[in-house]
Amino acid sequence: MNIIRSYILLIVLFINALRLDASIDTTKVLFIGNSITYYNNMPQIFRDLANNKGENISISVHAPGGSGIVNHYVNTALYNTIKSKKWDVVIIQPGSSESAGISFPVDTTVKRARILLDSIYKYNECTKVYLYEIPYGIPSNGGYNKYFTIQQMFRDSVTKMADKLKLQMLPAGECVRAYYSKYQNMLLHSSINNIHPNANGSFMIASSFYAGIFQDSIFGASYYSTINVDTAKRFFNLVDSIVLNNKSDWRINTYNLHAEFSFVQNNDTVHLFNSSTNFTNVLWNFGDGSSSSLNNSTHIYSASGDYQIKLKVSKQICFDTANADIIINIINSFNTSKEDFISCYPNPVTNSLYINADKNIEKIYIYDISGKLLFSEIPKVSMYKISVKELTLGTYIVCIHTVDSIYVKKILKL
Repeated sequence: MNIIRSYILLIVLFINALRLDASIDTTKVLFIGNSITYYNNMPQIFRDLANNKGENISISVHAPGGSGIVNHYVNTALYNTIKSKKWDVVIIQPGSSESAGISFPVDTTVKRARILLDSIYKYNECTKVYLYEIPYGIPSNGGYNKYFTIQQMFRDSVTKMADKLKLQMLPAGECVRAYYSKYQNMLLHSSINNIHPNANGSFMIASSFYAGIFQDSIFGASYYSTINVDTAKRFFNLVDSIVLNNKSDWRINTYNLHAEFSFVQNNDTVHLFNSSTNFTNVLWNFGDGSSSSLNNSTHIYSASGDYQIKLKVSKQICFDTANADIIINIINSFNTSKEDFISCYPNPVTNSLYINADKNIEKIYIYDISGKLLFSEIPKVSMYKISVKELTLGTYIVCIHTVDSIYVKKILKL
């Protein structure tokens, strides 16, 4: 009997372990490239950096030495790999000559890449695909001018590929170029006339992949691989500056579905502004059991507490999400004290609402309780009168902008 109970306990523990494992959201990343991709275990460095930043990553690499898109698009083993999993991210590295548009015209590379993309999207149409802009090497002692010229060819050609294929870029080459523009010390390559990065270069490349794919600062990571800590932090600062400050240059969020929003909070009221791209449907979840499908929304919380606001945007069967954590501390906003800069009266209101401020009022918005915008005005005066006779009975939100502040008031229409 004890043996049976032990077996049952083991089975229960095994099942629970499976459930726990299944609950972990893993981002599956496929690298398609050649030795420039796999040198110094760069994909593994990317995985370890992402895991260190809180992203659960698994990777697979298809990178035969000397290969380019001209080889990949007819490689049966690669197509079998593409079919083997539901890839969340696919990173395609054109060959070095392809990257410069030398071995083949860009249009030829694009034509062959489309065949590859057809297969990728066939098995998972929501996969996010990136083109890896590789860094060039230093061709000779003091040959930085030639290096910069060829790196510009890489950028121009890969940007054309990205636009024709409607893909995002991972501008690793631009991060390396930014470093060499400031420090001409060969820190990122092991020898002259070697296009392969050394360990430092691969670490910088992996860092740029994290910033580009997750659109998040790599600075703050505490994983440094084999790199000197101060050097790694210098790389982090450079990568964040190049990648995150120039996202449109790298076509990040130009063609892809992407969820993003900002918000303004005033006591129990949160105004949400959707800055997502390439979506058709919107769903806000406010974390208190309520939701909204408005593009921009305003929500009033009825109880203090910690909440997570989640935005889900979708297009056909694909979706993306963004989250923000907020703390609500309910303060009665119906009453206005002498210390308030702005007053709305009377409240409750029947016919006319008066707004009085100690500075010019730049904008006034009135929303219903669901966040739908009902009224907007640009008064440019410090006192303003609004007719609310046409409003139905209920609670409304008045959002008042001055030159340097935003004030939110709840009013009751009787």
